[in-house]
Amino acid sequence: MKPRFSQTALSILILVSIILTGCAQGQATPAAATQAPPPAAVEPEATDVPAQPAAAPVTLNIMHNYAPDDPHGPVLEQVFKDFMAANPDIKIEAQIYSDLDIPLKVETAFLAGQEPDVVFNNYAISRDTWIDKGVTLQLDDLLKEWGFDGKFLPAALDSSRDKQGRLVAFPFEGFTWPVWYNTDIFEKAGVEVPTTTDELVEAAKKIREAGYEPFTVGGIDWSGYAVFTTIVQLKLSDEEMREVFGKGGFAQNKNAMEGIKLFTELRDAGVFAEHSEGFQADAMNAMFFSEKAAMMQAGSWAYGQLPESMQDHTALAGFPILASGSPHEKPVIYAGFGKGVWVTRNGGQKLDAVRRFVQYVYSAESLTPFIVDTGMPSPLLDLQVDPAKLSPFMLQSTEYVKGVTIVDITDNYVPQKAFDALYKASAGAFIPGATPEDIAAEFDKIYAEQQ
Repeated sequence: MKPRFSQTALSILILVSIILTGCAQGQATPAAATQAPPPAAVEPEATDVPAQPAAAPVTLNIMHNYAPDDPHGPVLEQVFKDFMAANPDIKIEAQIYSDLDIPLKVETAFLAGQEPDVVFNNYAISRDTWIDKGVTLQLDDLLKEWGFDGKFLPAALDSSRDKQGRLVAFPFEGFTWPVWYNTDIFEKAGVEVPTTTDELVEAAKKIREAGYEPFTVGGIDWSGYAVFTTIVQLKLSDEEMREVFGKGGFAQNKNAMEGIKLFTELRDAGVFAEHSEGFQADAMNAMFFSEKAAMMQAGSWAYGQLPESMQDHTALAGFPILASGSPHEKPVIYAGFGKGVWVTRNGGQKLDAVRRFVQYVYSAESLTPFIVDTGMPSPLLDLQVDPAKLSPFMLQSTEYVKGVTIVDITDNYVPQKAFDALYKASAGAFIPGATPEDIAAEFDKIYAEQQ
C-alpha cells in the first residue's frame, strides 16, 4: 500500500508550514470568501403589487469536534460569527461531538436524509468509505472551481485522498505529535532529556526518586494507543508497520514482537505513571500541566493548553529510540494532516453557501488565529504569520522537528472497524503482567475478526 506521506516530504512540509516569517496581515482574502454588504434599500414606487417578503437565510449545518474547552473551539466559533456578519443571508448551526463519534453520527443522519452540510472530520475512519456510500462529495473539481488549485501543500492534499486518489475533503488541521518534557523536573532529578530508551529508563528511575511521575499517558484511550504503537514502531520500518497494522500477524512478525516486548520492558521498569491503564487523555494532560509528571506524548493541538507559567521550561522532542539496532536514526514523532473539511450530499444542495463558507475558512483572516492560538500547522503553501504574535513555546515548536524522525502513523492503515477494539487491546497492554504473547494474540484476534 502506498504511504499517505513520505518522511522527507513531510519533514519539508512541516518546516514550511510552521516556520513563520513575514506578516499574515498582508494576505488577501479570496475574492469570493465574503460578500459585500447589501446595497442600501431603495424606496419602491407606489404600486398595487404587495411587497415580497425577504428570502429566509440559508442555514448551513456544520458538525465538528472543537468543544469550547478545546483551544480550537473559540477560534472556530469566532470564524462562524465573523462569517455570518459578512454573509447575512447565511446562518450557521453547529453540532459538536467527539471525533470518535462523528463518523457514526453522520452516517446515521445520512440514512435519514438529515446529515450536516459540512463536517470537520478526521480522515482515518471515513476516508475510503464516504464517497462510495454517497455521504460526501468528491472534491477534485471543486478544488479548481473554488480557486484552491495550487494553494495547498502537496502532502496535505495527499493526506486527503482515498485509495483511488479521489479528494475526499479539503485538508485542514495539520499536526505534530511530540513528547513534551518538563525540564524543571529533569533538572531536579539530575538527568538530561533522554534520546534513547536506555536513558529513558534511567531518567524515569531518578524522576520517581525526586517525587514525580515519569511519563504520564492516557492508557485507556487513543493517547495510550499512540504511545503503545510508537514504541512498537521503534523496532519496525514504515514498510513493516504498514504490513502488520494493515493486516495483522503480530505474533508471526519478529520485529513486531520485539517492539511489543520493548513496550512491556518500559512498562515494567516504571516508565509510565502509576495506574496509567485507567487514565484517559484528559487526566494525562492534567497531570502534566499541573507539573506532577515529567513527560507526556501529546499533539500540537494541545499547545494552546500549556499554562503560560510552564512555557519557559517545557521542551519538545521525539520519543527516545533504541541505543542500537533501530531502523530510525533520531527520536521519533508522528506528524501529518489528520482532519479535513468534508462536503456532504446535503451540502451539495447548498453549494453556493458552502463555497462561500469554505473560502472564508481558508482566508488568512480566518486561518491565522488557528496557527497563533492553537499551534496548528497550516495546510496552505503561502500563509505567513508574524513571529511576534507567537509565544516562546510556539516558536520553539518550529525548531524541534529538525531533530526528529517522522514515522508513518498507523491510523492510515488500520481497518476502519478495528479502531475501538485496538484501543481496548492497547489499554490491556498497560496492565502489569500482560505478556508480549498475550498482547500480540489479542491484536491478531481483532484482525482475524475483520476477515
